[in-house]
Amino acid sequence: MWRLMWIALGFAGIVAIWLATRDDGTSSETSVFRYPETPAADLATCPSPHGAEPLRTRRGIAFNVREPRNYDPGRRHALLVVYAPAGSDRISNERFTQLTRAATGAGFIVGYVDHAPMALPVIDELGSIPALIAAHWCIDLLRVFLTGHSDGGTVATALALSATADRRIAGIAPSAAGFTAADLAAHRCPAPLAVLVMHGAGDLHFPGFGRQAAEWWARCNRCDVEAPQRTADGCVEYGACAAGGRTLYCEGDGGHLRWPARNATLIDVFAGISGRPL
Repeated sequence: MWRLMWIALGFAGIVAIWLATRDDGTSSETSVFRYPETPAADLATCPSPHGAEPLRTRRGIAFNVREPRNYDPGRRHALLVVYAPAGSDRISNERFTQLTRAATGAGFIVGYVDHAPMALPVIDELGSIPALIAAHWCIDLLRVFLTGHSDGGTVATALALSATADRRIAGIAPSAAGFTAADLAAHRCPAPLAVLVMHGAGDLHFPGFGRQAAEWWARCNRCDVEAPQRTADGCVEYGACAAGGRTLYCEGDGGHLRWPARNATLIDVFAGISGRPL
């Protein structure tokens, strides 16, 4: 796996050029979320949002946080962390994935993270970000979801494979990630989690990796791998998965540089994972 991540770093220059357009990091794309009526016992006492962006990890990896426009600090929210492809920072990562409007409209807090060179200590550092966000926003730590493209998808996968009791992952949506079935087979299956694997049919950088990964996750999630069903939006969904282990594979026509047009599917899969107030 790590060999593949270092190969991905060689792609950084191309991605950096492609993502060169910047803005000042502000977002006008946040949405209003319609909060459900919740019994008083489910309300939470949480910290006030952090006032100045960006936040940083202990070693200085920066990330921005987006919240629903009508954010209620007394309600626990699902968290979506978006890890960046090589050559991208948190700002271009947000512009590339365009997840803010849909995710905040569905009640998610969203964190966009700078890319950092691939190494085991860096992966561990990136895994600390959900807890850092939860220190300033009202987060349901049973509903932490990870996504990202290329290196970002590889990070999301690696963190799911190494999840611990204090770093629980409810679901991942890796796009163009650098994991083959052989790489995954070197790991134990984690507890069932929602998995949406996205990959381009024309991805020459990691050819065929997505389909291999989806089948591995389907087996880990104890799904029926013999007769997957085609969904209305053209994805493949495995049936009869373990509770919380919904598993899909969405293949697009593009190559490695394209973020798939699957944001609605991603939000639908993750929003369907139930949590409970802590």
